[in-house]
Order: sequence, then C-alpha cells, then structure tokens
Amino acid sequence: PRRGEEDPIQTILHQLGLTVHDMRECVSSGSGSGGENESFTDPEGCDAPTCDGGDVLYPGGNELFVGLSSRTNEGGIRFLQKSFPMLEVVSVPLRALDLDCLHLKSMVTHIDETTLVLPMGPIGEELFRRMEGTKRGYNPIYLPDVASCNLVSVNGTVLAPETAACCEETRSILQQEIIERRGMSMLFLDSSEFVKYDGALTCKSILLSL
Repeated sequence: PRRGEEDPIQTILHQLGLTVHDMRECVSSGSGSGGENESFTDPEGCDAPTCDGGDVLYPGGNELFVGLSSRTNEGGIRFLQKSFPMLEVVSVPLRALDLDCLHLKSMVTHIDETTLVLPMGPIGEELFRRMEGTKRGYNPIYLPDVASCNLVSVNGTVLAPETAACCEETRSILQQEIIERRGMSMLFLDSSEFVKYDGALTCKSILLSL
C-alpha cells in the first residue's frame, strides 16, 4: 500500500482471512526497544526496512524477485526472506544500472510462471542475467517499448497498456507470444493519465489468491 493506506488495507486483508506481516513492526536486534513482532527482528541492525510493492515480482513459482532500489533496501529484502521462508527471495540490484525508472516492475513483469517480459537491448539482457533467468528456467520475451513491459497477468488474461497497441512490433510480439503461442487472452487498457504521475498497471493492482 501507499503511505497512509497501510492500516485500511491491513484491515481488509485480515477480513479476507489472510496472514499479514507488518514491516512497520520490524525492529533492530541491537536497539533494545523490543517490538510487537519480535520474530522479524533484523539481525543486520536495520532499523527501517523499506519495500516498494513495485519492486516485488512473484511469477508464481518458487522465486520471489525483489529489486534493490531507492525505494527498497536490504532490510526490506531480509524481512521478505523471513516472512516467506518457503520461497527463494532473489535480490535484483537496480541502482548500478543507472536507469530512469522507479522500481523493478517498471522494466520486467511476467505472463506466466516461466515467462518474463523485459525491454529489448542491453538493459533487458542484463536484468535477465541478474535474475539468473536461464538458470532458473525462465523464458524471456523482449519488447522494444519499455513501458509496454509493465503487464498484469491474471486468470489467463494479460492486461497491457494501450501504448503497446500503438507499436506495431510490440503488438505483433505480444499477440504471437500471448494469444497464439499460449492461448491466453489480452486486453489493452488506457492508463495515459496515470502515466503522468509515474503510475502503471502494476501500480494499480493488488492480486490475491483467494
């Protein structure tokens, strides 16, 4: 959730019967201040773990990819590792790439458990390498338009920004990979107003498995 929305969203998630791990309750093991949730005490001494949802990518398998960015720090990644011990939490450093993007899902998303969508060129290839995509069994789909890589895949349908439909090459790749090859459906959505405030489809989506 965005700042100020944590408590209302937490209430809703509890009402849905979901377990909530509250990062605000994480305290440093050396602070001596205690805390309501001692199970998430950070042994590395991080007093303020941070994690932006846009840096967290879960394709649905055994890995949880987390971008290490200006909005997500090492403490946040360690918090996720403790909260989801059944998953391998993979840190993906972004700062060294010198990219004009907010977080991980600005550049890479997924359409199924084994397929990642990334931008064409050196940046996309380097991201895939840092995620150890080949080693982990993922197939990459490279798109010429970086903004079009911000997709949302839910219940067999891929939601894509309308801008993706404007690029003939991007539209052709998506149609071939999503509709023809995988038998999924695709829907283009107008998100132009949200883009003006650095918003994208993943920014407006909270996917729950109920």
